[in-house]
Amino acid sequence: MNAIRPQYINLYLKPTGWARKSLKARSVLLAFIALVVGLGTLSVYSAWRVARFEAEAKVVVQQLGQRDARLAEVLTRYRSREDFQALQARVERLARLLVTQDLVFKHIEDASLGSRRGFSQQLSGIANASVAGIWVTHLELGAAPVRFRLGGVAMSPDLLPGYLTSLGTQSRIGVKRLQSLTVDNSVTDDKASALGAVTFSIVQTEAESKGPL
Repeated sequence: MNAIRPQYINLYLKPTGWARKSLKARSVLLAFIALVVGLGTLSVYSAWRVARFEAEAKVVVQQLGQRDARLAEVLTRYRSREDFQALQARVERLARLLVTQDLVFKHIEDASLGSRRGFSQQLSGIANASVAGIWVTHLELGAAPVRFRLGGVAMSPDLLPGYLTSLGTQSRIGVKRLQSLTVDNSVTDDKASALGAVTFSIVQTEAESKGPL
């Protein structure tokens, strides 16, 4: 006897025809439109950002140019002032003076000039006797006969007693008694003169070398 077998019927019909094709074409079209819109939006945003950065950079460059122009104007005005020109001239004079002193001191130290050790000890003693507010502008040392001449500028006459005492404590200088001390107001720098600066000159020779300073 034959057994009854179940039968299966596929009722699903695969959609075909123009409706399916139309739906598929519309999906592709929408995706393409979305892609184009996205790329357009990104391009517009990028262009806006670039334009913004260029505008900010232009403002910064303009501000830097204005600042440089102001600095140049201020510097030009300042350089034209008399006090700046006088300061430059003073600096140049002091620079020439320092160069001259260095050459003279080096020559004195290198050449014995009648002494086995030259004047290096005396120069060291003069350097150690420095007092704030006093500058040595010229120096003359002699070995035969013994001669000591020192001149400079003091910002105040009240500084000279302390400076003389400091010189007297330096045994290597060899100054035992001063022959003369000259103080006057012949300071060439107007500002220093206005502050009360004076020039001074100290002289000691072999004939006046007895007793303490």
